[in-house]
Amino acid sequence: MGLAEGWWQFGALFLFYGLYAALTEGVAKAWISNLVPGGERATAIGTYEGLRSVATLLASSLAGLVWFQFGPPVLFAATALLVAGTALYFMWKVLE
Repeated sequence: MGLAEGWWQFGALFLFYGLYAALTEGVAKAWISNLVPGGERATAIGTYEGLRSVATLLASSLAGLVWFQFGPPVLFAATALLVAGTALYFMWKVLE
């Protein structure tokens, strides 16, 4: 998205991001449902969603600050570097 120039590019990328979100959102809730006893399922999912919402608020606020201070290319480059670093870390842990 940081390199998109036309409205159709933003639209296509936004569509793909929406598809990704729709396909992955239920996975965590299903996993939590399998880990927690039946009587605590709603509390566990509610706690997860509450914490996820707070984390999203903080991440979005930080992203907005970086966007306005340094511009979109810096934000997307920093995000890409963080994702690549996280992926390398997990690959290293798996191979360890």
